[in-house]
Amino acid sequence: MKQSGLDLDIVSNGVEAIEALAKSDYALVLMDCLMPVMGGAETTRLIRSGATNARNPDIPIIAITANAFQANADACKLAGMNDYLTKPVSAAALRAVTLKWLTAEPQFEEADHMADCSTPDFTSGAG
Repeated sequence: MKQSGLDLDIVSNGVEAIEALAKSDYALVLMDCLMPVMGGAETTRLIRSGATNARNPDIPIIAITANAFQANADACKLAGMNDYLTKPVSAAALRAVTLKWLTAEPQFEEADHMADCSTPDFTSGAG
């Protein structure tokens, strides 16, 4: 992403993501659906709820997942995610979705370059 002029911060889990969003302003979040400590769906729901100190609870959140089922896409939407990408993520797909959301109004869309969030994360909250 450095070639695109974007700076990145990387965290290991949802708790660290919430902490980072409370400390700095970000343009968007790439959220892994399955993370230790707190998974992507639980993290997203907390951010969206306003129960955290996230500076922008409406920040675009892009799910990253290895699963591709419609139920998982629905779970991403219900958690409050705006978009999603399938692992392994291609550079072209990452670039396209990033540029799309850097200029877009918050919403959830399905497109050919996207996939679905993992069901275990959304039901257990265990990442």
